[in-house]
Amino acid sequence: MSETNPYDSFRRVSAMWEKGLNGLLFQSIDNNPLIQVTKLGIEANSRYIEMLKRNRELMANYMNLPTKNDVANAVKQTI
Repeated sequence: MSETNPYDSFRRVSAMWEKGLNGLLFQSIDNNPLIQVTKLGIEANSRYIEMLKRNRELMANYMNLPTKNDVANAVKQTI
């Protein structure tokens, strides 16, 4: 009786999934409308993140809390 390793079947299924997902990824890379929509989404998200950073800085200043930049500057001066 031969021993069957359960990880061998898992490895084969994982390899099949990887090949399928890679194929899907390469097909979507060639899709120009998808790239344009993704670019618009990334730009909108970048603006939103910048707005959150500014608001965080303003709130930290209002509550008299040190920000990440304040701590970094203090460490630079200490060194």
